[in-house]
Amino acid sequence: MRMATRATVPASRAIAAMRSTSPGDSALIAFTPSVTARCNSTGDLPTPVKYSPAMKHASANLESEISAEMLGLLPEVLKPALQSVMDHQQWPEDEAILIKTADRLAAWLKCRAELRYGNREFEQAAQQIEGKLNAVMTPELRYFLDHFGPAFELTLDSLMCGD
Repeated sequence: MRMATRATVPASRAIAAMRSTSPGDSALIAFTPSVTARCNSTGDLPTPVKYSPAMKHASANLESEISAEMLGLLPEVLKPALQSVMDHQQWPEDEAILIKTADRLAAWLKCRAELRYGNREFEQAAQQIEGKLNAVMTPELRYFLDHFGPAFELTLDSLMCGD
């Protein structure tokens, strides 16, 4: 089940590309945090840990260092094109907001999956995240929920049979 829930992260970040004039840039920006999180061996941290003052500072510094190191490994010809997507501070505000929304969507989908598996520990988190999603509802998020959301409630057998 772990692998299936990890797949929701890149899938949900795809909503960020729906508004941008350059979907490729949005997709690249959306995947950058996943790459740096995987490189620092912590993966995505749970929200209470991630946003504690000490961890927020440490994680941001580590991810910045990883981004800089990854950028340094690229051929010189690619560095100018990728520097702005590797540096969170250079992201256009509208794309950063969409990516944050997509991250919340991924977290909510993870909570919903855990609840379907009978893990009630995720009830409060699911409610809190759903409230945040409703507070920032965008046409892109609404579209994703209406068109793709129902599939996340299906079992693997139902998906395979086309139910």
